[in-house]
Amino acid sequence: MAAIIVEEATLCYRDGAERDAALRAVSRTYNIRAAHVAPAASMWATLKLHGNDMSYLHYLHVTRDVFGELVAAVPPAIGAWLDGWTDAARTARRPGPPSQLDVGDHIAMALAWSASQLNQKWLGAVFGTLDAVTSTALLRGVIMLNEGLKIIPDAAITWPTFEEQRSYADLVRMWASETFGPAPLPCNIMQFIDGFFIYSDAPNDVWTQEVFYSRYDAGCGMRSVVSYGPRGRIAWAALCNVGDLAHEFNASRPLQERLADPRWTLPGFSAAGDWAYAAASTRFTMATPAYLSGAFPISPERRERWIRWHKAVRSVAEFGMRHLRGMWPRMNSRKPTRLANARMLMSVWMRLQNLLVSRVDGHSQLKTMFEVAAAEFEADIARMDAAGL
Repeated sequence: MAAIIVEEATLCYRDGAERDAALRAVSRTYNIRAAHVAPAASMWATLKLHGNDMSYLHYLHVTRDVFGELVAAVPPAIGAWLDGWTDAARTARRPGPPSQLDVGDHIAMALAWSASQLNQKWLGAVFGTLDAVTSTALLRGVIMLNEGLKIIPDAAITWPTFEEQRSYADLVRMWASETFGPAPLPCNIMQFIDGFFIYSDAPNDVWTQEVFYSRYDAGCGMRSVVSYGPRGRIAWAALCNVGDLAHEFNASRPLQERLADPRWTLPGFSAAGDWAYAAASTRFTMATPAYLSGAFPISPERRERWIRWHKAVRSVAEFGMRHLRGMWPRMNSRKPTRLANARMLMSVWMRLQNLLVSRVDGHSQLKTMFEVAAAEFEADIARMDAAGL
């Protein structure tokens, strides 16, 4: 068979198999541009042109308006870095055609990656990019999302004001009374706290890795603690603290201090947590199954009623956690080696959740559940007033 000369590699091939093997050795890729869909003809390009809100929610888990808001927030947020990337970096890189991806394409890739379990090979098939370009574009997209969300007020993770704390406690009281009956013990619950466990490939801190590494799971465990309000917004979070279940209580210590500090929280107001936070019950900052058990003697029957009532009310935190991790399935996968990058990713997903709660009606199950129960409670009070009861 006639020899095929490849000038760039200065190699001689005698058949197709040897040629393909040599090309793979030279380019270190198993795909070529000619065999790949172009970005302008990709699935994402079609969605960008013709997709409505439901299409965007289905693929990216954001509406079209929210996506446009995220894109508009990026240039002022990263300014000089983005200008340097679009001008100087393009001229300084190796010869080749300019990138066909704009800011919206980068953000869409980061959202699609967060809202699915696609690896980079199939993510590139959706956006029409080769593997090397997909890796770089995904990193830029996550950075753009992180910086853009910082300047959108509704996406911020903020502690509720005193007025909001009273409003939240009233909502919880009305919902609990309408659903489970009045509380057996006095409490003003205005937050719901829960934690979740994920694995990291290997923390960059060798001492941490030495203590918490699991050979069975081939990784280090990390605990995150999240506090939800009845409106569905995340008010506080401690992200990616290395350790097991016993360290979840320690990760929540800043929250306990904030609940006990009158500069942050009204006296007597608390957050509902499970047995993992029972040790904080002595400070009356956490409404746990052991809450108030040492304050004054109570009968076993009343304590049993409190435990059942608390278990039903605290399930709100499970609803919020299920919705958060269901919206962004990438949260359930292993996190990068660097803990700072893992915390950035978790922060992006939680701020996206807050933004969607503020922008999309019916997005939060918690908000809908509490508002419906509060409306029914107020209607019952109005009927009783009208009847003179």
